[in-house]
Amino acid sequence: MKCTFSCKKVNLSDSVKAYTEKKLSKLDRFFRETPSAAVTFSVEKEHLCSVEITIRSGTTLLRAQKMAPDGDMRGAVDAACGYIERQILKNKTRLAKKLRGEVQVPAEDEA
Repeated sequence: MKCTFSCKKVNLSDSVKAYTEKKLSKLDRFFRETPSAAVTFSVEKEHLCSVEITIRSGTTLLRAQKMAPDGDMRGAVDAACGYIERQILKNKTRLAKKLRGEVQVPAEDEA
């Protein structure tokens, strides 16, 4: 996954960025094409950490924004990745049900 990082009002270490890449790489198995992810880290007020993740793959757009009030940026990354994974699984099952519903075996007429 191609990751683009941006930071607002905070300087992050490379360890947080590497942790985020590791978490996002686990989501690669759900995509056929190589997706691109835009990750924005910010700190609001005093210790309210916010992470915004936007993943684009083809026509698919997934977005999550999570906050961690205790100042833990890794916790916010975990929450956002979990939210995106739930979005993927929800849409995957919805599409599977829709495709199963469209394929119907025609009934044979008894003559």
